[in-house]
Amino acid sequence: MSLADTKKDFVAGRTARGLAARKLFVEKTPDALRTAVYAALTGESEKERTLDDEARRMMEGARQEIAAGRVDGHELFRRIRRKLAEQRGIVL
Repeated sequence: MSLADTKKDFVAGRTARGLAARKLFVEKTPDALRTAVYAALTGESEKERTLDDEARRMMEGARQEIAAGRVDGHELFRRIRRKLAEQRGIVL
């Protein structure tokens, strides 16, 4: 997901306005929905960042094979990341 904070704020605001316009959500306090959506986006972004860091650490064992060209580093990273996400129930 890796959105910048300004983009997260934009998406959160747009989502909140859309839900309010469809009367799917009634806010008790101003900006409550935008704040909740922003927090959810931030939480998911942090989960993804943690997943990426762990995948990079796991790739350290294959560093020699990657350097020698026997293993594609990008493909290995994607596979490890996908597997970790699947194990933890994280949607990418």
